[in-house]
Amino acid sequence: MNKDFYKQLTVKIQLLDDKDVPRVHGSGIICAHQGIYYVLTAYHCLNPNNGETPRPKEWTIKLKTEGGKEINLLQVRGEIKEKDIAVLQVECPNALITENCVQLFDGIVTQERYVFRGFPQFCNYAPNTFRLSYNDDNWWVFDQQDISAGRRTGVNILSGASGSGIFFCRRNKYFIVGIALRLRDEHGTMNQVFVTPISEFKSLLPATAFTTFSADLLADWEKEMDKELTERQIEDLKQEKIEWIENIVRKLKVLYPEQYQQKLNTFLGYYVKGRDFFVKQGESNSSFRDTLSKITEEFFNENQPDPKIYVDTAGEAETKLKQLKEDLVKEMSELIPEDNKNNRVGNSYARYRLTERLLVCTLEYIKRENV
Repeated sequence: MNKDFYKQLTVKIQLLDDKDVPRVHGSGIICAHQGIYYVLTAYHCLNPNNGETPRPKEWTIKLKTEGGKEINLLQVRGEIKEKDIAVLQVECPNALITENCVQLFDGIVTQERYVFRGFPQFCNYAPNTFRLSYNDDNWWVFDQQDISAGRRTGVNILSGASGSGIFFCRRNKYFIVGIALRLRDEHGTMNQVFVTPISEFKSLLPATAFTTFSADLLADWEKEMDKELTERQIEDLKQEKIEWIENIVRKLKVLYPEQYQQKLNTFLGYYVKGRDFFVKQGESNSSFRDTLSKITEEFFNENQPDPKIYVDTAGEAETKLKQLKEDLVKEMSELIPEDNKNNRVGNSYARYRLTERLLVCTLEYIKRENV
């Protein structure tokens, strides 16, 4: 699937009066079910005065794609003023939009990257993509980069973009989880958006339009996303061109001349996952974090590895590093006794600290004559 396919899903909604003068702008998102096409949006995008009164009968609803192509409206499938939601039935807007590529997802997947695409007023109703993160109670938060760039605020972004669908991409499909409706406060100082979950649309759409996912599939997704998150963090570290990464590359080229890139990713993977655990624990319990630091510093003071293990290519280095890691895991397991599932927490943290020692503390290695 084209990585920019999502750009075909969003439509601009215009409300024209009896003189064809635009009165309201909003956005919506397209979905398909059994050969029928729908546009999901907000009630207030189809009605004047922020949805407080119904639109006059002589006013018409106009839908356009971001390329300016008009989409023919067949009927207003349904509106619920109290929930501020609406569904339109339209003619096929694009032959590529099918159930195979767009589905309604009744739920939230953690760690996912959610986006919405709308037609905000501040950029003359040109289509733009923004990011949101799930918070709680259906209040979502704008990505800091989106609201700070060009001194934008939540008010700027959502004005004209309300009614946009919140979605994510997974396994070549786009999953719509909700519709962006309004800001938490009218000035946008909190930068929180109310997103009505897609389940609220069940009374306006066929029940079979909503896909149910098994717990096993969601667990598989979580595992896949965790891997992707780690990979993204690794790439971010590489882009920063940090000195200690350059040093570890030199070490690994000596240790593993044919596999140094793979080993680098492995070490950085340990680093970012352990670091995240370390930071998370520090936020919730600073004394626990201090204890972890103290224990590991004492461990390394008592177990200083021979510097030769960083340049030994005979296999002894890997054996010694493995033993060092196992010893540290044991130390961590005693500190974190509640971790009784194969010492996953202790293992992750131990690898992090061992890798940190490799990357940060050993900035130079002993050169052999042939190096």
